[in-house]
Amino acid sequence: MKKNKLIVEYEYEFTLFGIVSLVSEHKLAWEINNTLKIFLAKSEDIKLDFINNKNLIISNYIFDKEDSNLRLLKNKAYKTGQEQLYILPELKQFDYLLVLNGFEQTFSKEDIINSLNKIDVIQYIINIEIEKLKSKENLVF
Repeated sequence: MKKNKLIVEYEYEFTLFGIVSLVSEHKLAWEINNTLKIFLAKSEDIKLDFINNKNLIISNYIFDKEDSNLRLLKNKAYKTGQEQLYILPELKQFDYLLVLNGFEQTFSKEDIINSLNKIDVIQYIINIEIEKLKSKENLVF
């Protein structure tokens, strides 16, 4: 019997930043709101289910505009059992992910990094090349 394989190619048309910060997500969202003059608001947690019966529950803050959005995600999922899970396991060193979609006219990558580097509670922020990530599909929801 002949088998057919469905291959889906996603387009990753967003900018991704990794953030190291020890504060809670609501404190970080508040600091980002004040710095960028936006309104990140707590949204429903993102739930990802995988084939191997693992599931992730990710904290999610979002700022929506008509044609763009900015999302703050906690990289570490809420613990399920004994294992700590990450939305991007190859980036375990980052506590948060900042995803910008459609803000190219409003914010440049350099502006974001320069502005957020001034926040005391952020130890480190870097632009991440999405194409190099193995688990980049976890960011498509």
